[in-house]
Amino acid sequence: MLRLRTTLLALFLAACASGPQQASTDAPFATIEFEKGYSTGANATSRATIQEYTTSPDGRCATRERIAAFTWVNGGITQFRAAAAEPFLVYANTTYYRDGMQVRGACTAWAAFVPEAGHTYRVVQTELSFGVCELRVVDQQLAQPPRDLRISNEGCPYPTSP
Repeated sequence: MLRLRTTLLALFLAACASGPQQASTDAPFATIEFEKGYSTGANATSRATIQEYTTSPDGRCATRERIAAFTWVNGGITQFRAAAAEPFLVYANTTYYRDGMQVRGACTAWAAFVPEAGHTYRVVQTELSFGVCELRVVDQQLAQPPRDLRISNEGCPYPTSP
């Protein structure tokens, strides 16, 4: 019964999300890859975990639109085209549930950077220990974080203009 409720919750959340507008392939863009950052559930004892990546099209973190969402039943990589040379914000949230709907813990963080045209960036929030996560952004061409990357666990790191 618990598994059914959690599955229904995950499907409901996925169905309700509206996605942000991806950059046109006719203009310079970067590819942002979002990766699932956990393998089972909370501390390997619960499967009721949801990880979500959103962006803030207003540039000030006032609104968020879902780019990728992962549960224990899906994984892999979700790709998104972001406009090159424009500030890009991403919010990562991993929420652990107990007994179906009761929140057991969560990790959240914001990242801001300006993607370069033709580059691919990998974004992943990994669980270091229960309730302690690390958000990473790596430029796949350079094998390192973007030079202007800012990450905040406290609040929105307003992006700077290129």
